[in-house]
Amino acid sequence: MRWKSLLACDLDDTLLSGDGVLPEEDLHLLRRAVRCGILPVVASGRPFASVRRVVEEFWPEASFPFIAFNGALVGLSGTGAVLFSRSVPRAYACGFLEWAERHDLFAQTYDEKYFYVPSEDDRAERYARNVGIPYRVVGPLSRFLSFDPPKVLLHDDPVRLEEHYPEAHRLFGDRLSLFFSKPQYLEVVHPEVDKGMALAWVAERYGVPRERVVAMGDSGNDVEMVRWAGTGVAVANARREVKEVASVVTGAPGGGGALREVFERCFPECL
Repeated sequence: MRWKSLLACDLDDTLLSGDGVLPEEDLHLLRRAVRCGILPVVASGRPFASVRRVVEEFWPEASFPFIAFNGALVGLSGTGAVLFSRSVPRAYACGFLEWAERHDLFAQTYDEKYFYVPSEDDRAERYARNVGIPYRVVGPLSRFLSFDPPKVLLHDDPVRLEEHYPEAHRLFGDRLSLFFSKPQYLEVVHPEVDKGMALAWVAERYGVPRERVVAMGDSGNDVEMVRWAGTGVAVANARREVKEVASVVTGAPGGGGALREVFERCFPECL
């Protein structure tokens, strides 16, 4: 199928409301978009298996590309094929994890099926419930890691993360990309990875020109995607830095009418 446009959407707090719900009306809009020739692309910091599961719930009988791990992996729903990947070199990941362990910061890392944590912890339980994938307790991650992970996540108190961020950036910022996706999540990926890069790759692969790409988001990990798109959308609840690069700021929040506003402005023929 030849796609005339592409709609890329972050998941948490953009498509989904703050309590993780996609309104039924928004699901109908997303499915209607496909019939109008608009390629839907979910672009999330969530793990591969989590994003794949969500996309397959939205479109159970179709196969669409999706972006996981903030752009480190591009997958295909239905088959689970990996179309693109760019991981953190193991040596760099281990160096960062050793630093996090010295400061007693709770970290986790991933492969395509699981996430891995150093110890049993309520934060791991909550994260597993939120993203819908299992975890494994493996002891110190810097000793466990034997592969190049798609990303490392620090999951800790927001105040502690803010206090330690300047040192982390000074020590690792020339080798790794570090950014906050939520106040309690400090994400670490390959320095050439972000959602904007992954979205550009998907758009080229599927033959959709940049000016026909719409991207909507709310958090710091959405900035590059919103900036790159022909029409960049910040939902009403977005962080300031997202609104600053967006060409459109919705009046409604994610999961609360923002998607309908995007369709009214960008895809009125689908309503």
